[in-house]
Amino acid sequence: MERKPVYFSEEPGFAAAVRQSPEIMQQLRRIERLDIEGEVARNQVLPRVDLAAEYSHRGFDERYADTVGDLADDDLANWQVGVELSCPVANRAARNELTRVRLLRRQQSVRLNQLKEEVRTEIRAALADYNNAVTDYLRVSGLLLEQAGVRFIAQVRKDEDGPLLGMETP
Repeated sequence: MERKPVYFSEEPGFAAAVRQSPEIMQQLRRIERLDIEGEVARNQVLPRVDLAAEYSHRGFDERYADTVGDLADDDLANWQVGVELSCPVANRAARNELTRVRLLRRQQSVRLNQLKEEVRTEIRAALADYNNAVTDYLRVSGLLLEQAGVRFIAQVRKDEDGPLLGMETP
């Protein structure tokens, strides 16, 4: 009787291993950090608009008490509002940083894919080892069963002239 080994799919094991692998989780955090650094570097290359607002209140007098009185009158209030636009023309440092972060991000993505492939290879090897062990077990079990059957038949033939399996009949 030939039994076929049971084969398992590698995908559920792969998904679980990816979720639980400390190296892969660490690599994902590196990539997330580089994504944030990339956004910051990209913003450094873009034009910048700043809005500034200032309010101050002054009081002028020879005596301190009169100066405080000027503050209450609200005659010397000062307001300033402004917009500042700066466009980086040749901001090499910011552009180089953006290029560096993008290249590093690509490098870390490649490393993540390598780690995933290593996990997939390990799972395939473990499944192959398991299937080979099951196949060997079934083969050996079949041989042992076959040998037991041969011994049983030999014992029955031997005992046809006498008691069956060493038992005496009355």
